[in-house]
Order: sequence, then structure tokens, then C-alpha cells
Amino acid sequence: MTPTDPRPSAPATLTEIAYLLAWCRRLTTTHPEQRDPDEQAAYQAAKADLLTRIAAANDTRDPGLAARAHQAATDVTADARPGHQEQS
Repeated sequence: MTPTDPRPSAPATLTEIAYLLAWCRRLTTTHPEQRDPDEQAAYQAAKADLLTRIAAANDTRDPGLAARAHQAATDVTADARPGHQEQS
């Protein structure tokens, strides 16, 4: 996915999902005052990208799952806006 091409670049892999979950765990076990805001923003962007790719992969196979994943990606993108703090 690029700013000029909103289509996801490739389907999400199990490795990417596992990596994102490990990243989430590390962030959530770090005291909120010790979290790096830039890392938090990078995590939120990676999470939104992964959810978008999961949604795109399921658009025709499972429209319900795709709709939920699209909504989750939208929510994560909103959460990643400056000034919004979220743990995961």
C-alpha cells in the first residue's frame, strides 16, 4: 500500500500477525509513561496496514469478516492520530 495506491501490497502472513502480536505485548507491558510515542504511532500504523490487508484478502471469501476488518483498520487509524493515546 502506498499513499498513491490504496490497494494492499500483499496478503497478511502468519509471521506478520505473530510479530504484530509480540509488538503489542511488549508495548502493553511497558509502563505508559515509558512508551515511545513514535514507536506507538509506528505500531498503530502497522496494525492498521495489517487489518486492511486482512480485509482485502477476505472481501469476496467472507464479506462479514472483511467488513469487520475494514472497520477495525479505520478505528486504528483514528486512534493513531496525534493526541490520542491507546495501549494496543
